[in-house]
Amino acid sequence: MRFKDQELAFTQKGVALAPENQFARDALTLVYFHRGDKESFLRHAEETIALNPNSPYIIGVAGWHMMLYGEWDRGHALLKKGMTLNPYHPSWFHLAPFMENYHRGDYENAYADALKFNFPEIYLDPMMRSAALAQLGRTGEARTALGQLLKLVPDFATRGRLLMGRYIKVDELIDRIIEGLQKAGLADLE
Repeated sequence: MRFKDQELAFTQKGVALAPENQFARDALTLVYFHRGDKESFLRHAEETIALNPNSPYIIGVAGWHMMLYGEWDRGHALLKKGMTLNPYHPSWFHLAPFMENYHRGDYENAYADALKFNFPEIYLDPMMRSAALAQLGRTGEARTALGQLLKLVPDFATRGRLLMGRYIKVDELIDRIIEGLQKAGLADLE
């Protein structure tokens, strides 16, 4: 059995054994997200939320993932609710608002969200800053962030689309981020 099949089988078994366990259901939801099965992801996300619609982390994570699938309105409402219920939410929650703002061409707010993300050791941090800064015409700062990105992932020019696709499920958005990174000076990213 392949690993991807095992993770699905194990999470399905977990839900079968404990159907009222919100974390077991969340694990199954995440498997569907990473498998790229949007329909199953959305259905299971709603079932997970229904078990406790006031769980800050579960609500926030569901909204976060929905936004990364381009379900901007529903995802934004859930993420906002999760962040309101827990003002000490994880800073990586700001990835999804960054993506929404970037998608809409609101690069100022995208950049503000990139700063709130604040995980310089993860490639997404300098990638977000570089793309937004380049779109704002702040080329020098964009190149600096791009340099930080390339220190973390030296072959980002060849692997970037694959890496982004693990979290960002909207091809048009990936294309626009690539456009920003190319404006910052990253060549050959396709």
